[in-house]
Amino acid sequence: MILAQAVLLLGKTFTKHRSKIEEGTQEFYHYSKVLWETNMKMQVIPPKWAEKLNLNVWKNFSEANRKILNMGKVYLYSNSLIFIKECAN
Repeated sequence: MILAQAVLLLGKTFTKHRSKIEEGTQEFYHYSKVLWETNMKMQVIPPKWAEKLNLNVWKNFSEANRKILNMGKVYLYSNSLIFIKECAN
């Protein structure tokens, strides 16, 4: 699904830089899945309690959030100039 969205957004640029785009896709998918699973579990336990009690569900949720945000920042920073340059041509 993520790759399909990339193809729609980037067109020819996707084909040219496919290997770079695919590098982080699996890891991103993994942490997105963890984020959703732990988010569902925290519907039963209020997040404030989970944090104060230092529960595993809170640790997993926090780690997944950090990883996804960091991956997004690194990905956007490292690839944005390439994509902007390609799309301008």
